[in-house]
Amino acid sequence: MQGSTLRMHALPASATPNMSARTGGWLQLQSGRRFWPLDPRPGDFTIEDIAHGCAHESRYGGQTPRFYGVAQHSVLVSERAEQLAHAGLCADGKCRCAQVALWGLLHDASEGLGLKDIPAPLKQSLPDYLAVERRVMQAVCEKFRLAPEEPQEVAQADGEVFATEARDLFPKRKRPAEWGGLVHPPLAYAVVPWPIPASEGRYVSRCYELTWQIEQDARSRRRTRQWWLKPRTQP
Repeated sequence: MQGSTLRMHALPASATPNMSARTGGWLQLQSGRRFWPLDPRPGDFTIEDIAHGCAHESRYGGQTPRFYGVAQHSVLVSERAEQLAHAGLCADGKCRCAQVALWGLLHDASEGLGLKDIPAPLKQSLPDYLAVERRVMQAVCEKFRLAPEEPQEVAQADGEVFATEARDLFPKRKRPAEWGGLVHPPLAYAVVPWPIPASEGRYVSRCYELTWQIEQDARSRRRTRQWWLKPRTQP
């Protein structure tokens, strides 16, 4: 599409050594970087690229009365996943709440890197697309040092936010009980779509907030471990 931020480019025959080693064509990202969706690598994209793409990618096939983007959905999932993690993971003293929250923020990151938010009824019939999505998410997890498997708190948060979106974004829906995937009750608050620039900014801010917290937690654990390993002088 003319003027699109993301455009597919075929690799030229006279590609540089770095480019010739890649599989498939590449997408132009807003940061100026090139991203190979069939050969994704952690160094090919930034959090700003993901946020920009997610903020402009609509959910539900664009059928909401007002534009509702993947970035806002991801921020809401991240916040809810963190709440669930505090109630569960932190109870045993092994708090990894920030990692869970970051996984929630990035659970649809592939949709900010040129892939699409394909509605579930169609997506499950596209095995090749799902394989590409998995590879992209592997690169995302590697870049942000996340476990490759989605935490259960993220899956639950995703389901709860989905139920809340179904209630608030589709006031004219018929037979809501027939919606596939509505296995969790909606949340107490109402979902109101954010402007695209606001959702993009909040996505980036949330990522920096969580990565900072993860680093602080790691430093705290290192200090604690060093204290326990420090030789004690006999009285």
